[in-house]
Amino acid sequence: MLASGFLVSRGQDPAADPLAEERGPAPEGPPDAPGSHAERMVAGVLEAAASALEARLAEARTAAEAGKAAAAAQAKDAEGDMRAAADARAQAAAEAAKAAAARARVEARKAEAEAALREAEPAVASATAALDTVTKPALTECRTMQQPPPGVDDVFAVVAVLLAGVFPGVPASHGEALAADAESLSWPSLKRSLLRDIARLFAALREFPDRLDAGEVPKPNVRAARSLVERAGVDPAVVAGRNRAAAGLCEWALNILELDRVLSVVRPIRAQVAEAEAEADAADAEVKAAEAAAEAATATLAKADGRLGEANAAAAAAAAAAADCQGQLDLSRRLVQAVGSEESRWAEELRGCAEIERTLPVRAAAAAAAAAFGGGMLEGDRAALCVDLGSAGQAAGPASGDDAVRWCTSLLAEDARVSEWRAAGLPADDHSAFAAAAVAACVEAGQCPVLVDPAGSGAGWLRQWLAASARESAAEGGDAPALTEADAGDDGIAVLSRDGGHEAVVKGLRRL
Repeated sequence: MLASGFLVSRGQDPAADPLAEERGPAPEGPPDAPGSHAERMVAGVLEAAASALEARLAEARTAAEAGKAAAAAQAKDAEGDMRAAADARAQAAAEAAKAAAARARVEARKAEAEAALREAEPAVASATAALDTVTKPALTECRTMQQPPPGVDDVFAVVAVLLAGVFPGVPASHGEALAADAESLSWPSLKRSLLRDIARLFAALREFPDRLDAGEVPKPNVRAARSLVERAGVDPAVVAGRNRAAAGLCEWALNILELDRVLSVVRPIRAQVAEAEAEADAADAEVKAAEAAAEAATATLAKADGRLGEANAAAAAAAAAAADCQGQLDLSRRLVQAVGSEESRWAEELRGCAEIERTLPVRAAAAAAAAAFGGGMLEGDRAALCVDLGSAGQAAGPASGDDAVRWCTSLLAEDARVSEWRAAGLPADDHSAFAAAAVAACVEAGQCPVLVDPAGSGAGWLRQWLAASARESAAEGGDAPALTEADAGDDGIAVLSRDGGHEAVVKGLRRL
């Protein structure tokens, strides 16, 4: 407060107001509380926001539940796909084991067949070697015989029986049929059948082991030949002393019979090998199919895992959204509760504002008096004014003179602001600048501007500076002037006076 008593503090006791009697008693009852309407508006907005958040929360919870259900369904699908993949891999492993076993059987049978065939190799070699001892001249000599030595015709008969159905010169379709026909086994018939084309006979004899192995020789041929050998008692050693060609053919025929014996053992083994190979091939095919199924199941499982991950992520996002909505809803509810709890405090604030409004003219008049007497007031009062308007704690400036006025002005307004006033055409003297700074400080401190202008030079400044918010006033003259009020405004009453005497100010204040 000014030492001179010009300013009335916000908390001033109404009983200390010297103008209270002229204004009359304050109205009774609680003041209007526009803040209550604002409170209801805020509460309504918050309630609406809370309702919107509740709706969002419900949607988020629904989405979260749907996400959880989708994740559970995907997890169930993934579990089924996982079992299918495991079954497919197990099936592939089982088929691979079966294929391996089949291949093992194939190899075992092949080993048996190869071992048996190794037994036949000497017979084939011997048969080939025996043919090497038979020459074309020797056979030509046999062809010229009218009657062969004993046993020679038996050897040719065995050869003819073996070649039945294989060599074109032999008329019968198989050996047993030939053996049953005595005429066909006579020496003249044998010569016609076998020795008519000796070169062709040699070729047939050399091909015979392979054709026998290939199954191209009728089975009755070997049976009939073996029966003839046993019945005639064919002996290579005996025949060798009688005819060299017959001896070679005898060795060949006996080795062919030995080869057939070995092949009789090998053929079933070969059949088993073929069967085992077929089983192995089928097992390999099953393995490939099982492996393909396992790969497909694994790919399906990977996709299911991906969908499960997406479903879990969506569920987590929905749950997070629900949690966020819940947090916002809780916050809005707390805000609503806080707004409700502020009602009593707001009412108290409004009562204080009503009291301030009631005592506002006194404070406005005090501010006007401070501005009016700014140039001529005592140095101590001017310093007290500066301190009271926001410069408390400042070091004391010059005690008197224009420097003191400028110093007080610098405490109340920045130099740039004073420069703006002067640039706008307002009074440029130091005392007017101090008065303007005092009024501006009063306004910014919550006071209402009332200006008494001793020199009458502030009218233009007042009209510009307070055009939007103050009442515009006209100046009056005279020794004991009456103060003139301008149009009403929210910021109080602006007053101008040409005479700045103390009595004129007091009279003017009483009229307020």
